[in-house]
Amino acid sequence: RAVVGDARSINAIAAFVTLLGLHFLTLLLWLLGLLRPGAMTGLSLGKLALWLTARLPLERGPHSFTVLRAINRLLKAHKLLPWAFGVVSHTIWALAFGLILAVLAFGFAFHAYRLSWETTILSTDFFQRFVQITGLLPSMLGFAVPDAAAVQRAGAGGLPAWGEAAVQSEWAWWLMGCVFTYGLLPRLFFALLSYVRWRAGVARMG
Repeated sequence: RAVVGDARSINAIAAFVTLLGLHFLTLLLWLLGLLRPGAMTGLSLGKLALWLTARLPLERGPHSFTVLRAINRLLKAHKLLPWAFGVVSHTIWALAFGLILAVLAFGFAFHAYRLSWETTILSTDFFQRFVQITGLLPSMLGFAVPDAAAVQRAGAGGLPAWGEAAVQSEWAWWLMGCVFTYGLLPRLFFALLSYVRWRAGVARMG
């Protein structure tokens, strides 16, 4: 909202949780669904997309819902349901993260933002450790990560957007690096894995 609107202040830690929190939760539920097939698939974007597709006003015969239920039972019997829904769900998530990264890159490239963090009960050390831990993998891919001093200075309202531009740039790259590393890459990996397992399962079923 801050990137596409008129605001120029972004709570970097809150943005991290907002962009990746639901993603982590749904990915965990999907992984649990692999351990217990059929238990978690009702919460996936894949099943939601299938449900919406069945209700679109398209030309179809009178037995469309019966066929849909039969396909669902057939895939569940051959343990292909998590992979089928995984292809759809992870692809949707990957496209969403690609769009988010494009919006962030455009906003950060042509506007000046003040990235900061605020708290009432947490300490500065917590945010320093949080940025250090979450920035470990992105830094291996070449993304800049704010150091402990930069994290400390960004608290209590943050740095002026026109001052210490290099530090603000590090915060922006850290946020985009986290979205890329923890959001886009896992979804691309699991979308490809789901497709490979789906194709292999269909071949066996055939």
